[in-house]
Amino acid sequence: MGERGQTVGNGRRRVCHRIPDRTRHGSNFREVGSSDAQGVADEIADDIWEHRDEKLNNYLTVEQAATMAKTWKPGVGPLVTADYADNPGSGAYGDSMSLPAALLNDDVDDACFGPIQVTGTVQWVGDRAFTGSGPILDGLQRSFGATAVLRVQGIDILIVTVPQQILDLRQFEAFGIDPQKKTVVALKSMQHLRAAFTPIAGRIVVCDSGALCTLNYAALDYRNVSRPMYPLDNQD
Repeated sequence: MGERGQTVGNGRRRVCHRIPDRTRHGSNFREVGSSDAQGVADEIADDIWEHRDEKLNNYLTVEQAATMAKTWKPGVGPLVTADYADNPGSGAYGDSMSLPAALLNDDVDDACFGPIQVTGTVQWVGDRAFTGSGPILDGLQRSFGATAVLRVQGIDILIVTVPQQILDLRQFEAFGIDPQKKTVVALKSMQHLRAAFTPIAGRIVVCDSGALCTLNYAALDYRNVSRPMYPLDNQD
C-alpha cells in the first residue's frame, strides 16, 4: 500500500493505493474541505489511469544487480543496491535471500548487506541501539534487537531480530560496517535510503527480488481479487 497527501487550496487531498487480496480492491481518494470533492476525485482517478504504465524506477532482477555489482569498480563510491520487494518498511518480511544469494553466486566481495536472517561466520554479535545521523533518523534511537554480523565470501551480512528498512548509515556503522568503504552496499529499502546514501553512492539501483512487495503482481497468488483487475489483466 502507498499513501500520498497533498494540500490544495483550503482542502486536504489524500490518495491511498492498496493491493490486498480481497474483493474490493483499488485506489481510495479522500478529499477534505473542497467544494468539488467528486470532481477532484475523478481528476485524480483519470490521472492515475492515464499514467498507469509509467515507471519511476528501473527495476533490475537480482541477477542483473549481481552482474552489475561484480563489475563495479572501487574508488567511485559504492554501488548501492536496494531490494525494493523485500522492504520491511512497506510490510514485507525482510527475509528474502534472493539478492544475497545472487551476489554470492557471482562471487561479489568487498560488500555488505542488511538486514536479513542467515547462517554464517560471526564477525560481531550483541544487542546495541543506534542513533541515526542522516536526514530521516537524525538524533532518533533505534534497535534491531539481538544482532550479528556474518562474513560470507567477502560480504558482511547484517543479521537482525527486528526487521527494519535501511535508511541511515548508522544502521551499518553501529555494528562495525562502514558502507562508505565498501564497493557494493546491498540493502532492503524502497526510496527512503536515498536521503542518507546518495551522498556516498557512486550509483543507486533498485531490484525486485520477487518478495511480498514485488511489483510483478502476476507472480502473486491472488485468489479473492475481483477480475478483471489491472495490472493482473490487460485493460485498455
